[in-house]
Amino acid sequence: MTTRITPTMIKARISLLNGMFGLDNDVYLDSDDSGNLIPNVGVFYLDKNDGGYRIERITVGGGATDVSPRGKTREVYDYINGMIDGAYMMGKMMEEKLGD
Repeated sequence: MTTRITPTMIKARISLLNGMFGLDNDVYLDSDDSGNLIPNVGVFYLDKNDGGYRIERITVGGGATDVSPRGKTREVYDYINGMIDGAYMMGKMMEEKLGD
């Protein structure tokens, strides 16, 4: 039996990925004196639009860039797991290289 993937499950994986990069999970840090929201640059988050989901990342200036293609929850969940695995492997490789 296949487990149904929910947006909450994807958000938990995104939280893990943000933590691996030393990032918070909040898309906005705070607001300035004028009430404008201050973007948290670099943070990954889940976007839902046009009947599908995708992972996006906050860019300098407060915009966003697509990280994953838009898809069903299962597809996005598998994509984020690939990102987590890649980040983990890169961290291990850097540890090994620095240990030389």
